[in-house]
Amino acid sequence: MGELILCKQSIAAIPYYIERGAVNIYSLEELSYYVYHNVYQIRHDFMSLELCHWIGAELKIPALEEQLMEMLKENVPLHIFVGHILSYCGYLTQGEIRETLVTISTFENKSEAERGKVEADRLMEEGRYVQAIRAYEAVLNEDNIRNQSMQFMGDIWHDMGVAYGRLFCFEEAARCFSMAYERNRKDSTLKALIAAVCCGDEEQALKDVMQKFHIPPTFVQQVQQEMQAISETKSIRNFAQSLDMYGLQTSFYQKEDIRPEEILQDWKTEYRNM
Repeated sequence: MGELILCKQSIAAIPYYIERGAVNIYSLEELSYYVYHNVYQIRHDFMSLELCHWIGAELKIPALEEQLMEMLKENVPLHIFVGHILSYCGYLTQGEIRETLVTISTFENKSEAERGKVEADRLMEEGRYVQAIRAYEAVLNEDNIRNQSMQFMGDIWHDMGVAYGRLFCFEEAARCFSMAYERNRKDSTLKALIAAVCCGDEEQALKDVMQKFHIPPTFVQQVQQEMQAISETKSIRNFAQSLDMYGLQTSFYQKEDIRPEEILQDWKTEYRNM
């Protein structure tokens, strides 16, 4: 599983295969590790007779098997079932267990589409934009997505547009924001659409969007002014001033702590990471 895991419980001769994660589990510690690091993949089918019997037969822990079987009969919530396994094992800290169970309890009663969005949102928060885009696309391609509200679908398209925008793929971002606004009709989405089109620097595309959604010129001007204000943040102004100094003074590097090429390199590295 990529790391060395100290196992204090028994090691199974026959592993337990988790199909959703495509991984073999040989111990209770490995099971705890998997749950903690793949919490968004834990579904209600995790509570299975096969898992209970494997714990009893392969890990030689009949007491835990009996307790889990009783929980299945009582149809306890998923986070209670998982919490019992994690607490019995003792591999995770109490804080890690609480964190895991809170996460599971927040989405265990949600639909597959809602779960998928939660996972995609987490990838966005971590700056893993390509993976987030794939996760959003997977949600939109699910069979039951039509059961979701137009608002929900619009928000997914919006978030995918944000991911494309952060990758500087403004044409794709504009397409996503357009799909989003057709569904959620939010001003924030409309502003994002105009911003993406403006960043793409396509005058005809802006005219097409204004015509399609009947956007008044005053609204577009407001968005452009907000974009201008954002672009004039203190750090960017300082960088521009540094570039001006570099063009006028040959002794710039001796007078400034920050080298322009270092800033540019940082930006390039950040972009490559994204």
